[in-house]
Amino acid sequence: MRSLILLPALLCLLLCTKTLAAGADHDWRLTPHHLSLVLGGTDTEKHPSAFTIGVDYEYRLSDFTGVGAVAEYARGHLECWTYLLVADLHLTPAWIIQVGPGFEKKGTKEHTVLRVGTLYEFSVGPVTISPQFHYDYLPDYHDAVVAAVGVGFSF
Repeated sequence: MRSLILLPALLCLLLCTKTLAAGADHDWRLTPHHLSLVLGGTDTEKHPSAFTIGVDYEYRLSDFTGVGAVAEYARGHLECWTYLLVADLHLTPAWIIQVGPGFEKKGTKEHTVLRVGTLYEFSVGPVTISPQFHYDYLPDYHDAVVAAVGVGFSF
């Protein structure tokens, strides 16, 4: 079941071997919005390898900072939605640390969540491909690990 998480990351690395050194080559000042479709898997101690699909939006404020929102749905045994407001800290043009609070909705229950994660955006023409890894801390529930690949574009 862990292959559900590792497969997208390995596939992305295979597809991006020619762009490893390229990084993000667009000027964010011209296209400050960025939207990605995110596919991967979510693991918790109780529920391993739930297929996860989501959307990640960022509005770039400066060379270092962007703000945005993330919405993800984890299927399978988890069957939950996660909604986050995030800060994207651009350590390099392509390497990003993402942090932010939010909540997870599972049935009628809601849990507070704090996400800390990292992603690396490879530019392939007008498209970005970003392997990502996130840790979701839920103080009153099971923490989660999300490994995914995002495919996005700036506008």
